[in-house]
Amino acid sequence: MHRYELTDAQWELLASFFPDRDHDGGPGPPWKDHRTIVNGILWHLHTGAPWPDTPERYGSWKTIYDRFQRWRRDGTWANILDTFLLRLDKAGRIDRDLWLVDASIIRASRAAAGAEKKSGPAARARGSQVAASAGTARPCVGTLPRGLWDQNSLGLRRPRHRAGGVGDPRARARVPGLGRGSAPGTTATACGPAAMAPACRRR
Repeated sequence: MHRYELTDAQWELLASFFPDRDHDGGPGPPWKDHRTIVNGILWHLHTGAPWPDTPERYGSWKTIYDRFQRWRRDGTWANILDTFLLRLDKAGRIDRDLWLVDASIIRASRAAAGAEKKSGPAARARGSQVAASAGTARPCVGTLPRGLWDQNSLGLRRPRHRAGGVGDPRARARVPGLGRGSAPGTTATACGPAAMAPACRRR
């Protein structure tokens, strides 16, 4: 008996879950020995080796792989697991008060929480968009009596106080329609070289 193989007692518990080797008297060649195939599957699962590296004593690795996939698709493995879990539960050997004990800590990256990655194709694409938009006109947002605000590429509203730019008293002009009849001192900050520019230009 080799390592990872089932004992006689273990196989007696499992044998009834697999189909009859002779197809219950139906047509077709008989199945290859299920126990040998299951031992080959267990060897693969325990070692993690590629399927082609399965020892020859278990037969063709393609047969072992096909049988593993067949029993996965038809629910044989799930049926085995559910049956033994039910038996253990009836015997009172499953503690329902303790579900998981894990001593390891796996730290998730900022991107896993929804944060934008600092590197990679997405970041480079965003940097290209920001560079391409430099110097283009951006809409002014804010309340006119309080002056206009410049919205940057990140969507943050902030006043700009540069000479000749937003916040400079020399660049302030009255907006048409807010002249007579408007509240005293109601002005809007002009953006750019033109006093009545419709959008804020980034400098």
